[in-house]
Amino acid sequence: MPTGEEHDPGDPQRKTPFAFAAIAARQPHIATAAEFINRVDHRQRPEGYRLAGFFLDEEERAVAVAGFRLTHHFAWGKTLHCDDLSTLPDHRRSGHAVQLMSRRVIVDTLRPLRARSTT
Repeated sequence: MPTGEEHDPGDPQRKTPFAFAAIAARQPHIATAAEFINRVDHRQRPEGYRLAGFFLDEEERAVAVAGFRLTHHFAWGKTLHCDDLSTLPDHRRSGHAVQLMSRRVIVDTLRPLRARSTT
């Protein structure tokens, strides 16, 4: 059964590696998993970057990954900005990225932020 899972920013060292292969498929300048993990966990996460992955039962790594952040604008209010959306080459054209973006994963990720920002 396919699942979507938010990569918990509270435990980045454990889950960030699962996103590397899918992101690296579209960002070949990211040469190593260590470089990716360091950049995400130490530079991008502190700036609000989050990862959500789409997993298939037979795959340990995410087959599709969304890298996103919540932004606030005077003109548009609260928005979700998707920085990265990528699928492993062998899993493309299967709708995994679309399912990932349409799943409750993204919405559920924003719920705690939405509650905090209304106070």
